[in-house]
Parts: sequence; structure tokens; C-alpha cells
Amino acid sequence: MIKDILLQQFPDLTDLRVRDISVDKVAKKILCTLSYPDANNALDAALRRRIFDAVKSQAPHRYYCTTTIKNDLFNAVSFKTYVRDTIRSHFLSLSDVDNESIKVIPIDGQRAFEVKLLLTPVQLRTAQACDFQKKFYQYTQSYTCYNCVLTLEQSGNSTDIQKAVEAQQKLSDMAIAKELLKPIRRFAVKDVYKYIGKTVYGSPMYIIDVREPRAKCILCGVISDKSIKPTKNPTLGIVKFTLKDKSGSINCLSFLRYLNEDASLIAQATGKGEAEANSLAAKNSAHNEKIRKLWMGLYDGTEVVVEGKIVYSAYSSALEMQVLNLSKCRIDYDSVRGEVVRNAPQNYVAVAPTAYSQYKQLSLTDNNKASTLYWKYNTVVVSFSATGNNYLKDKIVALSCAKLQNGMIVETLDTFVNPETEIKSELLSQIGQTARQLLYCPTFTEIIGDLYKFFEGCVIVGYNADTLAEFLQYYGSPIGYRFSNEFRGFADVAVQLNLQHNAFQGNVNFNSIEDMAKVCKLSHTSYLPHDKCMILAQCLEILAKD
Repeated sequence: MIKDILLQQFPDLTDLRVRDISVDKVAKKILCTLSYPDANNALDAALRRRIFDAVKSQAPHRYYCTTTIKNDLFNAVSFKTYVRDTIRSHFLSLSDVDNESIKVIPIDGQRAFEVKLLLTPVQLRTAQACDFQKKFYQYTQSYTCYNCVLTLEQSGNSTDIQKAVEAQQKLSDMAIAKELLKPIRRFAVKDVYKYIGKTVYGSPMYIIDVREPRAKCILCGVISDKSIKPTKNPTLGIVKFTLKDKSGSINCLSFLRYLNEDASLIAQATGKGEAEANSLAAKNSAHNEKIRKLWMGLYDGTEVVVEGKIVYSAYSSALEMQVLNLSKCRIDYDSVRGEVVRNAPQNYVAVAPTAYSQYKQLSLTDNNKASTLYWKYNTVVVSFSATGNNYLKDKIVALSCAKLQNGMIVETLDTFVNPETEIKSELLSQIGQTARQLLYCPTFTEIIGDLYKFFEGCVIVGYNADTLAEFLQYYGSPIGYRFSNEFRGFADVAVQLNLQHNAFQGNVNFNSIEDMAKVCKLSHTSYLPHDKCMILAQCLEILAKD
């Protein structure tokens, strides 16, 4: 153990800690992270070299070892972050402890903190059952020389054990359902031909879906930032490049195996004569030059499909791909995903519409006047909130729809959506939800059938209707829901209807929901998706009739 070796060789450095050791077996590299109080001033250059040499002496043969020493310095905020991360990484049964339940108080005049955890009765029992305090002290003492006084307290909110178990079971069932209902993120490639290694067959996945190491993976994209570098071993070279598709990018590398070009070394190794050794050296040189030319022929912008292994990079701590086979191709991003075509489901499953009732005061003078219907299509007005506009990597978190028939609002459908990822607090405040509340909401894949049923036979109208169409097609096509609806921008529809019967006098900004609410004499006080949707639907209702 490196920790024991350092303690033996440097008995005076009792505050020296081994924080992390990462090993890259493929590249044969080791990264060791140590910590010491005020390391920049307390450890001189000579002492640092001795520490580095002691760590390096424990590395396996032919492994390259890099050691860094960080300052062991915490404040209340950073130590609270450390406590939260330690609980989440080492105590999964308590991973739902939030920031508000962790209180960190510095102890005056000491390198120590008082940590209080406010736990629910279920969490407190779990902590006691797994001997949480003892194990947490062990992790902390091996990570930092700060002392920690940990106390567990029960929060004031009482929790029903049965309800907690049912909630946990619900989360488990939801996790299984989400995994089974994930869309098939694949696209097609055309004109594939072998370039380096074997021909790559199969449908490549999107780069954004590469979330863990894989023994075999097929990706496709465009090459950029390619470089070819030699190594200390003359028979080995490294090619590095970045592979990009519409969803993201990943760093790739490939090892070049060169044949020996030195005739004298060939003669010594094989026992061949001078003429044969020279001939073999010439063949090896031609082979190596061919390899170099193949890689040099891959310019920035070249579309390729690659097959290889996904591993963690020791330097960037990110996933990268070790390329084994590479073929040139043409990317067909617009290929149809899935062959099954379904009809609309008979019943709503995850979310269901609500009938909309509205009351209007009758006019005694215009009671017999018939209204002209300028918009005769069944229409669904849509408003949604999302993390962005890229359907490959962004997520919808709230969706609101209002259906119009014969120019009248008849149904509404509202739902929040579990994004299955962390989202910014600004977006959470916009939709009026917390991250934990969204956790219990259905995913977009789970509501896609209900949306398909609600949208059937309707024109979809909204400010970002085209973006919504991409989300719907992406999540719906793999499971057979092909949204053949017409998607129209709200401003285009509003302008068309206004020109037909000149409903609004003067200049109106049809791209502004505030202006639309103002000219239609509607109150607009909230930016929640439901409120925005209802404003747009009522404006369209006014424009649909004179």
C-alpha cells in the first residue's frame, strides 16, 4: 500500500494523505493524488521529489506514474460539498439526502468541522443499520487531515414507513420502465467501404448515448483535429482525432503498429542473410508508408463509421474510443427509425386530457348573428419548456396542449416530464417545480402514445412547433408512432387569419405573447407552459371567428 510506504519513509508527515489513485491499464499510466496542509509552502522541491520517487517505486513494471500534491484546505462550503459527494458515492442507501439536510459548522481555532445530518426516520434507521458514522469517519480520515464531529439527528418531519417503502418501490418500477422504453438511438449509413482494418457493419449509435465503458461499440461521425504522433517505441505510433455527430463528440485514438525497417536488426533477429534482410526491410518500409498514407488521407470533414472499445481516459477523466476498424461512409441522419407503424392507442395511459368548459355572456342584440369560421381545422395549440432545442441531447420538462374544434377550445392536456438528467435551477423556477417533483413524473417516452392519441387528425400550432415535431418524431418513430400532422408556427397562422378578416387594427407583433394577450384583452401574468398555452389558444379562438 502506498499509504503505508509513505508513512514508513516520511514519519514526520503525519498529515500526508493519499486521496485518489487511478490506473489506465491500456496506456499503462498511473495518476496518484496526495494532499498536505499548505503543500506549496510546507514541502520544498527536494522533499517533493522524494515523495514522488517513493510513489513511483510502488508502480508496476513499465507503468508511467504521475503524482500531484494538493493543498488540504477546506471551508464550510467546500467541506459540505465533500460530505454530500462522499455520501452519494459510498452510501447509496442515503443518496437522497439533500443539501438542506447537511449542516457544516467550523470549529474555531481548529482544523475541524462539526457536521450535522438531519435525516428522516427511515434514513436514520438506515444509517444506524449500515454503521454509517464509523465508515464515514474512516473515509474522512483517509482523505483529509481535518477532524470531523458527525452527529445524526431526526428531522421534524415524521415519515410513514409504509409510504416511504411504496415511494421507493415506485421509483424502482419507474427506473425499470424507463430503461425498457428508451428510444432506439440509431441512424443509417450508406456507401460503406473498408478503409482501415475490417469493414464496419451495423447501425451506429449516437455519441451522446456513450455513457460507460464498452467492449464493442460502433459510432459514426465527422473527423476533426486529427494528429499522428510517434512514441518512445519506434514500432508504435498513435493517431488521435475527434469524432463528431449531431449529438456530441468523443476523442478517439488508434495505435499504429509499424514493422521493423532496420535491416541489421532484422538480420540479428531472424538469422537471415544481408540480401534477404534488406529485402524484408524494404517491404516493411513500404507497408509502414502505406499505413501512414491511409491515415493522412483522412481529412477534417471526412465521414467515417468506426468500431472499437470505449474506455476512460486517465488524463481527461472522460470516455474515449480506441478505434480498431474504420470505414468511410455517407451519413444518413434522416433515415426512418423503426419499421413498425402503430395506430393511436385506444386509451390514455400516462396522462389524459381534461374537458374544457367556458361560459360566455349572451348578447340580446347579436343573438341571431352567425359567426364565420375562418379556421376550419381541428387544431392543437402547444407550449412547452425544454433544456434546449436539440432533440438528440435536450429534454422537455413541461408540456401543455389545448385542442380546438370548430374554433372552440374543447380539451386541455398538461403534464410535467421527468428529464432523466439534472437541469438548471432557472428552468425549474420557470416551470414551478423541484427536481424531486419531476422525478415522479412520466418520461417523454412514456407519454408519447398519449400525445399521439391527442394529436391524431389535428394541425399542431405553436411558437416552436418545428422543434416539437423533431422531439415527437425522434421518440415516437422507434416504437411505431409516426406523427404525420402538419406543424405550423403560431405567428404564421395568426397573420393568415388576421389578413382574412382584419381582426386587429394597426401593427401587432404576432411573435410576442404579451402583445397577443394585450390586443385580445386577455390577462397574462404567468410564464408557466399551461398559462402560455391557454393565452395562445384563446387568441386563436378569437382569430378563428369574426
